[in-house]
Amino acid sequence: MRKVNRPLLPTERFELRKWRPPFFVWRSRSRADQELAAGVAEEIDVEIVKAWGLNSCEEGCCERRYLLELGGGSYVWIASWVHLNGLETELPGRCLTMSRSPVSHHLLGVRWAGERIALHEPPGLSRKGIPGIWVSGECELLNDLSEEFRVYLGAA
Repeated sequence: MRKVNRPLLPTERFELRKWRPPFFVWRSRSRADQELAAGVAEEIDVEIVKAWGLNSCEEGCCERRYLLELGGGSYVWIASWVHLNGLETELPGRCLTMSRSPVSHHLLGVRWAGERIALHEPPGLSRKGIPGIWVSGECELLNDLSEEFRVYLGAA
């Protein structure tokens, strides 16, 4: 996994501005304003070992959600209303570059490369069942999943 900071692209700045909370949620809006003022995006390159689709709804009803296993026991939770549409049975590549905001972890973009990878669908698994996921987090790096949870996924 490689992680670097770079300046926000104009399209990413526009997207972050669009997703700012309303003015009456002043703490979150203040944090979003600070994030915009910093003008930084975090770019993360990963290679996927195994992937799970956690989409129980039809496309367009809910955001698209995936749990990705990386080498070395690390995982990535990735979810988006915009950037992950059309991925029903497989991911377009084993290598993934994600751009996210460093504070709110809002997903700003994805790029895929390499061979396609099939999606697994564990029964009964949802966002609530994964430890370390924020309610609003769209791109979370998970390094501390329990052994019990990893056995449930079949990854241990």
